[in-house]
Amino acid sequence: MTDYSIWMVEYACVEEFPVGIALYGRYNAGHMKIPYCYAVLKGERHTVVVDTGYDNAQFGKQLADAYGVSGWQSPDTVLKRIDIDPLEVDTVILTHNHFDHAGGLDHFPNAHVYLQAREVHNYMWAQGLPERLQFLTVATDPDLMLSLVERMRAGKLTLL
Repeated sequence: MTDYSIWMVEYACVEEFPVGIALYGRYNAGHMKIPYCYAVLKGERHTVVVDTGYDNAQFGKQLADAYGVSGWQSPDTVLKRIDIDPLEVDTVILTHNHFDHAGGLDHFPNAHVYLQAREVHNYMWAQGLPERLQFLTVATDPDLMLSLVERMRAGKLTLL
């Protein structure tokens, strides 16, 4: 069995997040800091990132600004603190398609990506719904699907 080091790395945060949104029943209880993080696992043969954060450009920046996210730092900067280069990440596991979990995929160009097939299916299904139901995809990065197709063509995508 290989030993792994595991880190949670913060790449951005919301400084003034309403407590009542995060904790049920705690309405009007003030604000709290909410960190935006992803996990890194490093072993003898693999460097794995679970979720990739978002890219602080275009769509990712628009959503982050709308949600009050600040202090974004690139994977280069964040991972340097734990002596990892994003280019050495060989595996990315995406838990779901929200912009702050999957929007930074392109920062890990050498990684093989694992994602649930139903995430892709449900996103595509929701995109085909009438305009009045498009709120279902508001927190998802449409460019992720293009990135996934590129990974698939390169043999670097596994849908589970």
